[in-house]
Amino acid sequence: MVVVALLLASRSSAQYGYALSFAGASSQYITVPHSSSINLGTSFTIEAWVNYAGINSTIVDKGNYDFLFQVSPSPNGIGKLGFYTGATSSWVYSTAAVPQGVATHVAVVGNGGTIIFYINGVASGGGTGTSRQDNLPMNIGRQQPSSCQCNYFNGTMDELRIWNLVRTPAQIAASMSSSVPANSTGLVAYYKFDEGGGTTTADASGNANTGTIVNAPTWASSVSGSLAGGSVGIGTNTPSPNAALDITSTDKGLMLPRITDTSAVPNPTAGLLIYNISAKSPAFYDGTKWQTLLSTGNSGAIDPNADSIVYQIGPNNAGLSGGWFKVSSLNMGGTVGEDRATANVTIPWHINAINLQKRFMQTLAISGQLEILVFKRGAPAASYAYKFTNTSIVATSNSFAENELSSAISYTIKADKMSYKDVVNNISFGWSYVSPVGLTTY
Repeated sequence: MVVVALLLASRSSAQYGYALSFAGASSQYITVPHSSSINLGTSFTIEAWVNYAGINSTIVDKGNYDFLFQVSPSPNGIGKLGFYTGATSSWVYSTAAVPQGVATHVAVVGNGGTIIFYINGVASGGGTGTSRQDNLPMNIGRQQPSSCQCNYFNGTMDELRIWNLVRTPAQIAASMSSSVPANSTGLVAYYKFDEGGGTTTADASGNANTGTIVNAPTWASSVSGSLAGGSVGIGTNTPSPNAALDITSTDKGLMLPRITDTSAVPNPTAGLLIYNISAKSPAFYDGTKWQTLLSTGNSGAIDPNADSIVYQIGPNNAGLSGGWFKVSSLNMGGTVGEDRATANVTIPWHINAINLQKRFMQTLAISGQLEILVFKRGAPAASYAYKFTNTSIVATSNSFAENELSSAISYTIKADKMSYKDVVNNISFGWSYVSPVGLTTY
């Protein structure tokens, strides 16, 4: 029996799902009341996922230009990231441009007067600059809450995080495609935009910097790396960066779609995974047909349409001809005291099998050896081989067509001794069901 175990982690609650989509022409933005926690000093990090269009798309601005982080500021920074502060009354721009219409992670880091930009975790220039402090509100998606009230963000924004410390390049790259814990050191405001409705958005940092949504921007599918080529966490805030989906639970399992008839699935895509109720097994579509992943029976029957390993029987050094034939069942021991291995093989009635069939029918015994090869489905070469020694036919049966001509003949073969070979690793051993014979040359 061939068994393939499919181990999947369990499910808890999803961590991602929504982003906020702003229409710049409709003056849509979020306002956040002033608090001391969002008055940044000389060390800070601001990061977000954006998918934008146009120019002068403001990501966030606190007060009277305390810190203005914008994508594609005009006229000199079109397409680039820009940082402006009233402390210096000057712009600093990234080296590279941020593509329009593409989900992109952007970040700006202030480190004691030095500004560094990051695009998808890669440093992209910078310059000299710092933030300053006042007691005015912060706007997300709009420039300068106190007077200008302009340059609205146009596009979708997700996972906006504001830190009062310097995030290293490694830290930015490691967490840009996953959420971060609410109690992370230095995290002063964190907007996941996961509400999916309503007129407010929560501050996931724990600092209660709740934002009020103005002029009804719409909820959209997440554009963060967690759903755009990064890692999705279910039941975990820190999904593995090596996994597209990381599911964690201690008391729940993963429930696949349960389907009785696979033909009911229209136009299946290669790799599609379901639970086949009829076969009592998970199954996947390989691009041509459905493959069953588990074999739950114990009869040893081989299903050529479902099993992932194919057995074939044929001549080794017994001077037989006729090619290779599928084995319908294989028994390597059976009841206590049995001293023989048995195999059932059905041979189609055609000219290529005639010599082997004649030998079987004339003598009902084979003094030489037969060999069973084990192929992983689709593999051009065998992975394992079993060699039967001192074989004999113990039963035969015929199948007949409507014209009463034999269409196939089945033989049950027993062998006193067997040997085994791992073809891939060239490891062999042999044994007898009467007494051990130790290692043998295959």
